[in-house]
Parts: sequence; structure tokens; C-alpha cells
Amino acid sequence: MVLGERIGEGRTAEVYRWEEGRVIKLYKPFMKEWAVKEWETARLVADTGLPVPGVFGLEKVEGRAGVIYERVEGLPLTRRLFEEAEAAEVVGRQLAGLHARIHACEGKGLRPFKEVLRERISHAPGLASLTRGELFRRLDGLPEGAEQLCHGDFHPDNVLLASPEPVVIDWMTAVRGLPEADAARTWLLLEHGGMPPGLPAALQEQLTQVRSRLSRSYVDEYGMLTGRRQADLEAWLPVVAAARLVELGEDEGRGLLRLIDAWLQQG
Repeated sequence: MVLGERIGEGRTAEVYRWEEGRVIKLYKPFMKEWAVKEWETARLVADTGLPVPGVFGLEKVEGRAGVIYERVEGLPLTRRLFEEAEAAEVVGRQLAGLHARIHACEGKGLRPFKEVLRERISHAPGLASLTRGELFRRLDGLPEGAEQLCHGDFHPDNVLLASPEPVVIDWMTAVRGLPEADAARTWLLLEHGGMPPGLPAALQEQLTQVRSRLSRSYVDEYGMLTGRRQADLEAWLPVVAAARLVELGEDEGRGLLRLIDAWLQQG
């Protein structure tokens, strides 16, 4: 079948229109082995009953591997933040509610979250050897054995405002583990994600304030819904931040390294 219009592109894949009501997520050549992993993960997640796109199979197009999904009509939740800055608290609560639903499901068959974090910290650029060693020590001391489903990259861009309810997308990083670790990564992304390139200083300040309200609302609502304490999320922040370094460029990574050092010094 001939590819339709390209409707999205990320660092690892592109999304094209496919046949009626469907899209294909085509991985870039250097990520081709991820297609099978995503297909298997998508089927596991679909069986939970969560609001996720339907998944229909694997396909090769021009030598590239892809996963065929239901086409979901809806804008990313991020769009609401840009259009209604005052909606930050509402969006934060909405995210927390969805995340709590995800964490109520089992993640059997997926990789353990702690295993993934250890692997990423091992390859994280910019860490001094003593810092890396301290992060491994912290990671070893955190709880394990949990089997809950964790998204692994849960943030407003991965929630589509569809009807009759929002739909959670992009499950390629899904793992099983302790929900506090997954929630800590979301908190990190909401409050300390990078700024869009070229954003004027005034808008950067506005975005910083929106992020602060968004993350505060998310953490408060998530704690209320799940009974999990903020301190339990905070314990995971240094290790999830260090694991994120493998995803970042030098400038954004430098800021995250300063945060990691500060959190480690706090004990």
C-alpha cells in the first residue's frame, strides 16, 4: 500500500496516513528493531482496557518497519496549555487521573523499570564516575518487585483530546515497576523539560510559571488519588533524571546535571 500524508514526526519515527481510519508509525532505519517491541507492547496495553489506540499489525514499507494503529482524532493536551494558560491546574489534574488509571493495571510481560533505569544511567553522558556510582547506590536502595504498568514517558504531548475521552499514545517505553518511579519522571518532565528553541525571554518566563502550576497540580492530585506521598516520588528524581540524560543534547543535559548534583547533596 502507498503511504498517505505524513502527519507527525519525532526523533525515532514518522506517522503517516494509512488505509481508512488507520495510521502507520514508521520507525527510522536506526530504530527498526523497536517496531516489533512496540507492537508487542501495544497489544499488552490494549488488553488492559485503558483508553489507547487500537493496534492492527506490523508492516514493512520501503524497507522500514512500522506498526499500524487506529487513527485517533484529537489534539495533544499540550495545545490546551498554549491556548489557555489558566488551564494548567485542570490539565495537571487530568494527567494525574489518567496516570492513576494506568498504574492500577498490571504490566506483566514488560521489562522491569529498574533494569531500564540502570541501563540508561550506565550510558548517560556527562556523569562523573563518583556521581554515577552514587546513583547506582540510590537505585539499588529503592523498592522493587512491583508489577504495575508504567508508561515510561507520560506527559501532555502523549495525551490526545479525543472523544469520548482522552487517549494515551506512544507506549514504546512502557515498563513494569513501581508507580512512584513513573510519576517521578512525569513530574520531572512537567517542571524541568527543555524550552522550545528560539522562545523569547518573556515567553520563557510565562512558560516556567505555567509549568510550575501544572506540575504542582499533577503531584497534588496524583497523591490524593493514589495515597502515594510526594516524598516517595522525590526519592526517584535523581535516578530518573540521570536516565533521561541519554535523550538530551549538551545544553539541556547541563541543566539536568546541576539538578542531579543538587538532589544528591540533599541526601
